Amino acid sequence: MLKLNSALGIEIRGNSLVFATVSKGLHGLTLDHCEVLENYKDLPSSEIYTWVQGYLERKSFNHENVIVGLPRDRVVIHQVKLPLEVEENLDGVIRLQVEKLEPLEEETSYYDYTILDRDQKQGKIVLQILMVRKDYLEEQLGFFRELNLYPAAVRVSTTGLHQIFSAHEGGYPEKDPALVIGLSPERVEFMALIGPNRFLSATVSVSQQDVSFEWLLEELDRFLSRLDWPGEQVSKVYLSGAAGNHFIHDFRDRFQDCELISQGLNLGREGSSDSSLDNLIEAIGLAISGMNRSPASRFNLIPLEGRIIAERPGLVPTLVLAGLLVIMGLAVTTQGYVQRQQLLDQIEGQIQVHKPEAEEAMFLRQQIDEQQAQLEQLQDLMRGRQRVLLVLSELTERIPEDSFLQALNIQGERVSLTGFSDSASTLLKILLDSEYLSTVESRYITPDRTKKGREKFSFEARIEEK
Repeated sequence: MLKLNSALGIEIRGNSLVFATVSKGLHGLTLDHCEVLENYKDLPSSEIYTWVQGYLERKSFNHENVIVGLPRDRVVIHQVKLPLEVEENLDGVIRLQVEKLEPLEEETSYYDYTILDRDQKQGKIVLQILMVRKDYLEEQLGFFRELNLYPAAVRVSTTGLHQIFSAHEGGYPEKDPALVIGLSPERVEFMALIGPNRFLSATVSVSQQDVSFEWLLEELDRFLSRLDWPGEQVSKVYLSGAAGNHFIHDFRDRFQDCELISQGLNLGREGSSDSSLDNLIEAIGLAISGMNRSPASRFNLIPLEGRIIAERPGLVPTLVLAGLLVIMGLAVTTQGYVQRQQLLDQIEGQIQVHKPEAEEAMFLRQQIDEQQAQLEQLQDLMRGRQRVLLVLSELTERIPEDSFLQALNIQGERVSLTGFSDSASTLLKILLDSEYLSTVESRYITPDRTKKGREKFSFEARIEEK
């Protein structure tokens, strides 16, 4: 199966680490693997390392795309309005805002921000700022580096709750916000889902005996009373977490339109049932955020100097563009043929009736012939695009599960493939048997320094004429 991209989401939840590996293919997103490491703070470092390495060896994924989610109560989220003119020096203004929000001078913070809205009429700009204590984040980064994991981004775990709706049949609300309630033994998190680029949230720590439906309604009322959000009502209520099933009937009796998030996921699964996903939603959403480009998925609390910049292939936009060109080419060809035929008939009739105007008519015909030549060139281009799609479809079927592509470049007849495989030589033999590829050659096959037993490869081939 061809993987266009993949990511590992890791949620830090109390004394547990939740791992979820998600890949993106031509047919959508797939949950490849997921596990929970319980009571990790009580385990020796060697045992944690062994567990993590065992997880990493079970499924191939892009090791440069690891996304970590911090607990909501460890991250401060502020929404601020500023004059529109501050955009000229926005970074400096945000730095001053962060310094004002820090409780103590010695407690410095790492932070990131995004622009939510620009109101030209009122001359205001609305921003969301995320902050985390510097010492806490550095402690977590050091912990993951000891496990041979180097996160590309660190976000608040609520981002996973938000991003999961990009793979949900309900999608993001178009008008009135939706409400998401995450229920776990350690905490309850309330999130207002406002759209694909914005969310508001709060968390409440709980003990097992505190949680009741009446208590949840009281905390929900406090959360809603503090919000400044669009719309007049809640469009829908979603529940997630280990305790979601316990309260679903009470919430349906009260709100009617209520469901578990896990029931509406448009997500391919390998060995995972619907019921097993309720406790994994945030980790899955964090992995998805590593493959999205929405503003909400760009938050990264790692300072710029500490980030790993990974090369990410942009194959999906190429495929979409190729499909649109094929459709447009067919439409232009059909419509152009009918119009040309009608125009030629009119020209011939006018030549017979108006001899003095014959030269002008011939000039028009010459222009039509030039357009015909351009259309034929476009048709040749479309045939080339169709061959590209056939090659991509065949690669999807032929490439085994233990291999994935990091980059795929098609220029004319030349094809370049770069990626990782447990056995690159075996993959080379598979490509040599391709129906659409010829003269497949290996540029290099080298051991992967980030994972034992895996090889990094680079192959070149030529698309065979049919």
